[in-house]
Amino acid sequence: MTRLALLLALCAYSAADPAWQKDMDAGKAAFANKAMSQAEKAYASAVKKAEKFGRDVRRGESLIALARVQRSLSKLDDAANNYLLGLDLLQELLPVDDLRLAGPLDEFGEVMAARGDFESAVTLGLHAARIYATAYGPRDSKVGLAAERLARHCVKAEEIAKAIGYYDQAVAVKEKNLGPKNPGLLPLLDEYAAMLREAKLPKEAERIEAKAAAIRKPKK
Repeated sequence: MTRLALLLALCAYSAADPAWQKDMDAGKAAFANKAMSQAEKAYASAVKKAEKFGRDVRRGESLIALARVQRSLSKLDDAANNYLLGLDLLQELLPVDDLRLAGPLDEFGEVMAARGDFESAVTLGLHAARIYATAYGPRDSKVGLAAERLARHCVKAEEIAKAIGYYDQAVAVKEKNLGPKNPGLLPLLDEYAAMLREAKLPKEAERIEAKAAAIRKPKK
């Protein structure tokens, strides 16, 4: 996509369409109030109205919003299809590291994991993590949370070596942000150690258990 085409697409995005915006606002309000059926109806209407925009950011955002509601309703096949369509459009129109892509990529990854496709979940989650790292730095909490999700997906995919790398990254980020002795580390450390025990890696598990024990040790 040329720079001129990108600028034209972004200019088109800025042009308000009252009918489309009304549906988007209605969907957002319904979603916030957990009225998911109403939200789905409003966002589906927004998607329909956005067809007249052609290949436009507004259509991509409408599809992502609809997918998000369908995910909440456990309509995983519909959600996956709309995430795919929406992201295909947004990735064409937006810069590769645009933050507006990160959330949908993460969410699509969780949908694919729920469908049992952990390889796709890792690919999508890794893309989101890279965007977060570019925007906020490699030790930002969003990067750490993305690493946690990637670790769990790798465990499910039986990619234990990769899971260890992501767990180590997640722990390092939390230690940086919370401090190495913060009790907030314990759930992640316990999860990591349990995974290592399950994977028959006792020495590695002992290393993580020692970290957790040092945090639990009573202060004198």
